[in-house]
Amino acid sequence: MSSPLAGAPSHLRVEHLDGAVLGLGDRCPRLSWRLPAGAISQRSYRIEVDGREAGEIRSEQSVLVPWPAEAVASRRRVEWRVRVCTDAGESDWSEPAWFETGLLDPSDWVARWVEPVEEQRTAHVLRHTFELGGAVAGGRLYATAHGIYETFLNGERVGDVEPPPVLPATERGCRSRSTTCRGSWQRGRTSGRWL
Repeated sequence: MSSPLAGAPSHLRVEHLDGAVLGLGDRCPRLSWRLPAGAISQRSYRIEVDGREAGEIRSEQSVLVPWPAEAVASRRRVEWRVRVCTDAGESDWSEPAWFETGLLDPSDWVARWVEPVEEQRTAHVLRHTFELGGAVAGGRLYATAHGIYETFLNGERVGDVEPPPVLPATERGCRSRSTTCRGSWQRGRTSGRWL
């Protein structure tokens, strides 16, 4: 690479999504970034995934670049960053970004469905109680539904989107949403409620 350039790539994205992404449904996601201030064109880039650098790629492309590492498994958190060589010189490494893959294989879905007994009713409140044997600091809720839903654990709302957007069904089945659950868990009897 060439002489140093002040600054680093910014606005790191994975499959058009900003920030920390939960439940990504792609094993080899495409990555994007913006060039550092003062740079007009990119000559090459280096991507580091979980501390391993993939090597220099000679390319002007900085939008939806191919995944540079092995395919990612289900429920895996991945941290990545990028460094570029531009017409203005070599950049610093970007701040790291991360994403977490969702449940990518049918065999990942090991929970039982929570569903109503009646089929002709328009809206249901579903409840389920389960036992937790030990202390739980947090976890992920992977949920799917035909339409709008809300989830509560021990009376606390899960997630920060109200109401969550409708998850459209595709020819491959229902889409799922991943949510971080903190503070909602308690040892022993735990109650879940879905609206």
